[in-house]
Amino acid sequence: MKKFLVLIVAILSVFSVSAQGKYGADEQKCKENLSMFREYYKQKNYDDAYNPWRWAYMNCPESSGNIFKNAPKILKAKMKADKANKSAYVDTLMMVFDDRIKYFGKEGYVLGIKGYELIVVDKSRSEEALGYLKRSIELEGNNASVQAVFGYMKAIVNLEKSGIKAKSDVIEAYSVVSEVIDYNIVNETKMAVHFVKYSEKVEELFTPYANCDDLIALFSVKFDPATEDVNLLKRIIKVLDNKKCTDSDLFFSASSRLYELEPSSASA
Repeated sequence: MKKFLVLIVAILSVFSVSAQGKYGADEQKCKENLSMFREYYKQKNYDDAYNPWRWAYMNCPESSGNIFKNAPKILKAKMKADKANKSAYVDTLMMVFDDRIKYFGKEGYVLGIKGYELIVVDKSRSEEALGYLKRSIELEGNNASVQAVFGYMKAIVNLEKSGIKAKSDVIEAYSVVSEVIDYNIVNETKMAVHFVKYSEKVEELFTPYANCDDLIALFSVKFDPATEDVNLLKRIIKVLDNKKCTDSDLFFSASSRLYELEPSSASA
């Protein structure tokens, strides 16, 4: 009998939660707080937006995507105003991104924004951020966001400066992100203009590491005279050409092999 009653209570609880819908237990209060925080947000009054935003996030997170999209600016304002509790707000922001994925999906995209924002608010957590950014690019490929691409490069550079990553890691990161940047610019995607802007920022990060000897050493390990990997060949040629390393044997060999595979290639 006791087990039966427990089962009934559990079933009723499920129906109760289901009946609440996306606005939670108090639909009217949810809508009021949503409206309130949005108005403050539009006015860039992030301090007053915080309490109604927090109520909506805690009580009816599925009610609006704006709860998650607007969270970074609201929480970063709190970090600035309350420096003693900054780390707690950073943790809250990370939790908000996890919940955004939980309720609204788009894991690859959201992880990119999560990693980028973590780099912005807490440089000391660059290694953690790199994990999110790497996964984002793995999931999104050439559709990765500008934030994910720039954040990935920034995280690697931060870690190289702190001795956790090597110079070769920075060079490899550049080759990865430049591929995504080039794809969006060449194919004139809707984000192309933003990739053009951020490509300059990526170049600024990479310039201190742009040594021909380092590039040649990196790509020589990857290059096989009999390779069928056209994308790799194009990457090698592109990076060496951009960094004025075209008088190297590697550049000639990669160009020749690409011509064999794609005679119409512009690099011939």
